[in-house]
Amino acid sequence: MDNKLPIAGAKDEVASAMLKITHSKQDLIDKLNSRSTATAVAPPVEGDSLEPFEFRRVAMRGVFQHDRELFLIGRALNGEPGIHILTPLQPDDGSAAILVDRGWVPFEGRAAASRQTG
Repeated sequence: MDNKLPIAGAKDEVASAMLKITHSKQDLIDKLNSRSTATAVAPPVEGDSLEPFEFRRVAMRGVFQHDRELFLIGRALNGEPGIHILTPLQPDDGSAAILVDRGWVPFEGRAAASRQTG
């Protein structure tokens, strides 16, 4: 019984798989870079496919509902402790509120009055 593994074939398969992963990651990075810097678009409406909106900036007007914010604690940026804030936005057109990722702030930025509007 021959217990030897076909190493050359396995190396080729691993190399091929690694190449596919590399291309897949590069495609994702390219999509993120191009979509995140593109002009903001109107948000999707019910029934729209969400894939074209992935990584896209969306423009809409409304009022932030600071009394309903979500704080993701235990976040740090460059070693500084803080929180990540998600704020519901009630659109001016009366449609359902959406969560807006307001980003990271130091703990002192938790109060809505201490943050930039918009």
